[in-house]
Amino acid sequence: MSRVRKLPDDLVSLISAGEVIENPASIVKELIENSLDAESENIEIEITDGGIKQIRVSDDGSGIHPDDCEVSIQRHSTSKISSRTDIDAIHTYGFRGEALASITSVADLSIKTRFGAFDSGNELISRQGESPILSEISRPVGTTIEVTNLFSQVPARRKHLDSVSTEGYRIHEVIMKHAIIRNDIGFRFIRDGEIIIDVPKNQSRRERVLDIWGLEIAKSLIEIDFQESNISIIGFIVRPPTSRGNRQREYFSIRKRPIEENKFSLAVESAYSTLLMTNRYPICALDIDVNVERVDANVHPTKREVRIENIDEIVKILREVVKNSLAPSADHVESSLQEYVETMEIDSTHPIEERKKELVILEEGLLSPSSTPKDEILGLGGSFRIIGQVS
Repeated sequence: MSRVRKLPDDLVSLISAGEVIENPASIVKELIENSLDAESENIEIEITDGGIKQIRVSDDGSGIHPDDCEVSIQRHSTSKISSRTDIDAIHTYGFRGEALASITSVADLSIKTRFGAFDSGNELISRQGESPILSEISRPVGTTIEVTNLFSQVPARRKHLDSVSTEGYRIHEVIMKHAIIRNDIGFRFIRDGEIIIDVPKNQSRRERVLDIWGLEIAKSLIEIDFQESNISIIGFIVRPPTSRGNRQREYFSIRKRPIEENKFSLAVESAYSTLLMTNRYPICALDIDVNVERVDANVHPTKREVRIENIDEIVKILREVVKNSLAPSADHVESSLQEYVETMEIDSTHPIEERKKELVILEEGLLSPSSTPKDEILGLGGSFRIIGQVS
């Protein structure tokens, strides 16, 4: 057996990047969270070929200071923490420097940015294996980050990416998880030149759901706004029988950070109890806010999971809040929504509405047990043809 030896920095960076950058969707997640940390009001995401060929994320946030551009792509560089105590009280989504450093290890990167206090901006170009190039440019305040040639220098990892359709679907999911809970932010998603999501900032929860998930879910919305001294639960659940055949529409976030937490899913499902048929799952988007010191966001490299102090107490409260909210509500909510929808002049043949229907069928096919090859589910082979939708 070979002796233990210290790895060179470039190999360490590549290994570290593998913990954060799993696929194009993980890049989009990191860049969206960077934009939110920069106090952006509008975020546009554009991808080509499922994000494998190109990802571009633009925002109108505060931008990156000229002196920080080159530093931002170096490992262990961040504006978010300066001492050990900061790690225990992270208020932001992530560390811009850590994400960008990971991306530059596995892809080519371009940053175009202008910091608010300056009259001009900067462009930083980083290509794998080359020294970064910084130049001055003219652009509005904000940041645009473009990622290309993903895993081109790591062919084994690129080979294990899924199809363009599947990778694009994962990106769509990441964007929806942020857009549903952050209805104060405008989101625009363009896939291969086609607008998939286009929602303005400062929408009501019901307006946001209507635009992204459609009328059936929006008209069954039950808004949640629970506040106690040490916890708040804000968002919505959906009134039965509207439901899904999987958990893919159970969205949870901690302090507006999307996470995966099985205990939260079980709590909500328990609250619905017998209100849903067997093998049907609730639809919800709930943001849980607790004291920041009670949350450890560093237990998972991609921040999908967090460790929460006294989580069983939160789970109990969550279950009761959902259960109480499912009590019969006034009929005028649905009728008033219908009047609102009619004024919106919804056209069911609109391309975005058609894409929503396709997404439902794609999602059910990908996540349900099936002997059908994935490429046939995605319509990439065989004689697969969409003939309708069962709800």
